[in-house]
Amino acid sequence: MAMMLRNENDLATLRCGVRLSGDAPVIVTQAYIGAEVLGPEVLTPLSAMGGSHDLPERIGAQVVALDAEAAPGAPLWLQTDRNALLAALYPWEAVLAARTGRSVLRIPNFLKNPWRPKLRFRLAICATGSPDLHAALSRTLTALGTARRDMLPLIEITVFADAGSRASLSGLVDDLVRTKGVAITLPDPDDSSEAAVVHGPLNPWLAWIATHHAGAGVDAVQFLCPGFSAGGRGALALTQSPLGRGAADGVDFVEIDALAAFYDRLGCAIMGFTPLGAATRAKGIHRLVHELAWLRPGPILIDDSDRPMDMLAALWRMLLVGEGLDASAPMALPCYLHPALTVASDATEALHAPDVTGDRILSFGAPMTDRTLPKGPIKWLFDPPEGGRTTGSARFSDEVRRSPADALKGRILDGQRARLSSATPRSDLDQARDRGAQAALDFLEKVIKP
Repeated sequence: MAMMLRNENDLATLRCGVRLSGDAPVIVTQAYIGAEVLGPEVLTPLSAMGGSHDLPERIGAQVVALDAEAAPGAPLWLQTDRNALLAALYPWEAVLAARTGRSVLRIPNFLKNPWRPKLRFRLAICATGSPDLHAALSRTLTALGTARRDMLPLIEITVFADAGSRASLSGLVDDLVRTKGVAITLPDPDDSSEAAVVHGPLNPWLAWIATHHAGAGVDAVQFLCPGFSAGGRGALALTQSPLGRGAADGVDFVEIDALAAFYDRLGCAIMGFTPLGAATRAKGIHRLVHELAWLRPGPILIDDSDRPMDMLAALWRMLLVGEGLDASAPMALPCYLHPALTVASDATEALHAPDVTGDRILSFGAPMTDRTLPKGPIKWLFDPPEGGRTTGSARFSDEVRRSPADALKGRILDGQRARLSSATPRSDLDQARDRGAQAALDFLEKVIKP
C-alpha cells in the first residue's frame, strides 16, 4: 500500500530494502517520483553505512537526482520494505534533510488515513524509567502548547508518572498550565494498584492508563521511556510498577502485540515515542516503531531530542490544526505520516470561521470529564483570540458533539477500517475475511452513529 500511496500522490521517494549478497547484507535503494523510476537501483554494503551520517557516494547521487526532480518545497519520502529493519534504523531524516533542505517523512503502509484534526484533543503521556524525564516532558508539553493556533484545539493531557518522579514533575506541569493554557493532570500512582487487579497480566502502566481512560479513550499516547532490543525485535522498557521509585526497581518490557492491543482498546490514532537513555536504548524504540508501522494505521512519530523543539511543535501543528507541511522549515523527525496530512485541510479555515458554539468554551481550570463543550464563559489564562471567541466547525471531526462512549466506538471503527487497507499480502481467504469484516464495520457504524 505504500507503493500505491507513492504512485497516487506522485511522492518523491527513496525506497530502501535489504538483500543478501553472498553472506553479507546490502542496502538496496531506488529513487522514484510516483510510479516513475529515477535511474538504476543501488546496492550498498551494510558495513559501508556504519554509524556515520554521511551518505555513501552512490546513494548521495540518487538523492541529488531525486532532489532535482522533486517539486519545489515538496518533502522527500522514505519507503522501507517490511524486511528492511536494518535500513529503517539508519538516520535517513537527519541526513537527507541536511543534504537537500527538504522535509523527510516515511510513507505509511495503510491506504486509509484514520486521523483528522479535532476541536478537542486528548493525550496520555507515560513518563518513566529515566532521570531525563523532566527535560523530555518539558519539551513535549511546550511543543504541544506551542502547536495550537488561537488556543485551538482544546488540549487535555494526562501525565502518568511513577511515585518517585511525580513530585518533581508537578511543578513543571503547574507552570505549563499557567503559561500554555493546556489542561494537564497527574493521576495518583496509588490508583494503578486497583487497575492492575482488574487487568491481570497486562503491564501495570498500560493497565493504569486503560483504566483511567476507560469509556472515553484517547486520541494519542506518547511514551517517554527507554527502549530495549533483543533477537532483532524492539520493546518499551517501563519500570515494573508506577508505585516504585523508578528505574532502580527494575523494568518490564512491553512488546509489539501487547502495545497494539492497548492502542486498539483506547481507540488511539497517534502513536508517539520519546526515547530516553543511551543510544542503544533508543534503538529498541526505533525497532518497535518499524514493526508498529506494519501493524497499525495512524501517524507514528519519534521525538529525537537532538532536533530543534520548533521541529516537534511544527509536527504537532500538522496533526492538531491541519495546516499542512511548512516548506520553509524542514522536518527531520522520524515519522510515518499519511500524505493527506501534509496538505492544509479545511480544519485550518475552521479556526477562523463564524462562531457556532456561542459561549460554550472550555475553561482550562479543571480537567474535562466528557466530550461535550461545557457551558458558561471561559476563563482565559492569557489574551483570547481576536473578537474574544474561539470556534467549532463541522470541518473538524464532529466527535466533540458526541458522547464519550460513542466517540470511542467511532474511533475504534475508524482504526479497524483503516487497518483493512494494510499492505500485508493477503490470500484469497484473507481477502474474503476482510470483505466480511468491512461489511460488519459498515453495520456497526450505522448502529452507533446518530
